[in-house]
Amino acid sequence: MRVRELKEMVTSWRGPGTLVLVTHGLAFGRLTRAFLEQAETAVLQPTPGSPQGGDLVGKIAPAK
Repeated sequence: MRVRELKEMVTSWRGPGTLVLVTHGLAFGRLTRAFLEQAETAVLQPTPGSPQGGDLVGKIAPAK
């Protein structure tokens, strides 16, 4: 998936419910400038107009 398309999906989300996207860490890193460990989950708050499409509000570590 292209980073521009990923950003559009994040910024345009209005619900109801939760949007769950599964992508490669490289695409996520290019979008947010944040990098994830293997199998780590990111939680974003959509932010229209943001260069990243949203604000990183947390990370969830993989189960051990």
